[in-house]
This record gives sequence, C-alpha cells and structure tokens, in this order.
Amino acid sequence: MDTLYSILPSVIGDPIADFFASERWAHLFFRIQLASGILCVVLVAAIVYLVIKSNALGAKMEAYSEAFSQKSFTVPKKKMLKKWTEIQQRAQSTYEADYKLALLDADKLFDETLKIMGFAGKDMGERLKMVNSKQLSNIDDVWWAHKLRNQMVHETRSKTARGDVQRAIATFERSLKEFEALD
Repeated sequence: MDTLYSILPSVIGDPIADFFASERWAHLFFRIQLASGILCVVLVAAIVYLVIKSNALGAKMEAYSEAFSQKSFTVPKKKMLKKWTEIQQRAQSTYEADYKLALLDADKLFDETLKIMGFAGKDMGERLKMVNSKQLSNIDDVWWAHKLRNQMVHETRSKTARGDVQRAIATFERSLKEFEALD
C-alpha cells in the first residue's frame, strides 16, 4: 500500500505540475482572464442599456432630481389636472361603484402628492402623521376622508353615502389646491 502512494505522485503529479508551471498554462490562463473580463464589461453594458431603455430608473431619477433641486417640492400640475378631471367625472356618476372608485382614486392621488412632496412613510397613514396643521389647514378633514376610504375598502358590506363620498373628494380637492398641486 505504501508503494502505491509513493508511486502516484511521480506518475500523475509531475505531468500535472509541469503543465501548471509551464508557459503554455500561463498563456491559456491569461486568455481565460481576458475573455472573462471582456464578457463582464459587455454584460454590465447590457444591463445599463436595458435599465436606461426600460426607463425604470430614469423616471425615478428624474422625479428625485426635480424634487431635490428645488427648495419647495412641486407637483406635476398637468398630470394632476388630468387625473383630477377623471376623478371628478366618476364622482358625478349615480352608480355607487363609480363614485366609490372616484374616492379611491382621489385618496391615491393625494397619497402620490404626499410622496412627491417628500413626506416619508410606508403608507398614507404614516405620511399623514408627518403633516401638521401649519402645512395643511384641513388635515383633520383629510384624515376623515382617508378613514372613509379605508372603511369602504375594508368593510365592503357597509353602505357609504354618496354625500359623504363627495364631501371626502371635495376635501382632497381643497388639500391638493392648498399644496398647489391643483389650480
């Protein structure tokens, strides 16, 4: 048994060791490194291209750069006005599903405005806690409107009066105007 182990390194080990110590291996290893480096550069360039092309990062970067480049946060009014017009049209409907959807959309639009303005939080409730009455004079009404929205979503069997929904939407409208998101 001892003789077998003593013979193997000399039979197998020397050619392998000789190959890895040879100049041929050095050239082969250099080519592998070079090809790997080139492949990495190509893949990183492809990732950057795809991210830019998909505009996923571009839109967020643009929003953040606009927000932080100005002293006061501004909301894209043209986009807001378009969304608000759609909300108002739905709110005028006599169908319960339509005017409830209008409230959901108004709540969502107000939440988006809070995000754009830099209010932190994982949800609208947390962001509303960051707003005080000096920043928004009708903050208590906004809380009421948001709670009405939550009640509609979580208690689906309860009836929500159309007048309450319209009052909540009017509250969001006043708040958006106060934040200068709407004219």
